[in-house]
Amino acid sequence: MKSIFSAKYIWVLPMLMFVFSSCGNFEKEVEIEVPEFKSQLAVEAYIENNKAIKVAVTETQDYFGELGLPFVNDADVSIIFKGNTYKPGPNPPDLVNFKYFNYILRDSFTFNEGDVIYINVSDKKGRMVTAESRWINPVKLDSVRHSFSPTNDTLSLITAHFKDPAGTKNYYRFRVVNLSDSNRVRSDFFTNDGILDGQNITFGTGYRFGRNDTVEISLFTLTEEFYRYLETAEAAQSANGNPFGQPAVIKSNVTGGTGIFSVLPYDRKIYIIP
Repeated sequence: MKSIFSAKYIWVLPMLMFVFSSCGNFEKEVEIEVPEFKSQLAVEAYIENNKAIKVAVTETQDYFGELGLPFVNDADVSIIFKGNTYKPGPNPPDLVNFKYFNYILRDSFTFNEGDVIYINVSDKKGRMVTAESRWINPVKLDSVRHSFSPTNDTLSLITAHFKDPAGTKNYYRFRVVNLSDSNRVRSDFFTNDGILDGQNITFGTGYRFGRNDTVEISLFTLTEEFYRYLETAEAAQSANGNPFGQPAVIKSNVTGGTGIFSVLPYDRKIYIIP
C-alpha cells in the first residue's frame, strides 16, 4: 500500500519535534511592580432647572483591594450660586431606580444663559475637590411624530425634529422612555451636530411602541465637558476586560479628584401614540 506521506514530508517531522522540544517550558513568571494606589474623591451631580440638586460623593477604590462600599457620607459639601453658599443634607438611596446620591440640596434655582454654579467637597482625610459648570439654554424640540411599521400596524417608531443652532458646536443626548411600559428606556444615545451645524435634525427610534403608549421624549443639550465625560466613560467601559481594547482615560471636570459636575438643560415632550 502506498504511504499517505510523501518523501518530502518525512524529514520535516523530526525537525518539528526538535524545534518544539527545544522550546522547553513556555510559561514564565513576570513580576510587575504596581504603583501605590491613592484613593481620590469622586463627585457626580447633574444640575437641572428648578429642581433639587442631588450629589453622589464616593471614593475611588483599589482594583486589587478588598471590595467595599465607596460612598463617603461624612463629607463637607457646599454648593455656591450667585455668591450664596448652600449646604446639601443627607439623602436616602433610590431603591426604585437603583440610584444613590447621598447628598441633596432641596433648594432649586432658575438658571439663565451663562450662569455658573460651583461645588466644593472635602472630607476628614484632608481630600478636597472643586468643580463648576456654566448653564446653556436647551435647544427646543420643534415636533414629535410617529410612524407605524409597513409590515405590522401595531408597532410604531418615534421621530423628534429640531433646528440645530448655527455657528456653534452643539452636543446632544436623546432619550425616549415608554411610560406605559414600566418607564422602560427604549432609546438613549449621545452625539454632536457634526456636519449638520445649523440644519434641521431628526432623531428616531426603532419600531418599539404600541398603540396608546405614552412616551416621554427628552432632548438634552450637553456641555462639552459632559459630552467628553460620556464619550470617554463609554470607551473605558468597552475596553474593560478586553485585551484588544484601546485603553481609555475618563475625562473629568472635577479638580482634585474625578467625576462629573454638570448642568443638564433639556426640552421634553409627552406624546401619546393614537
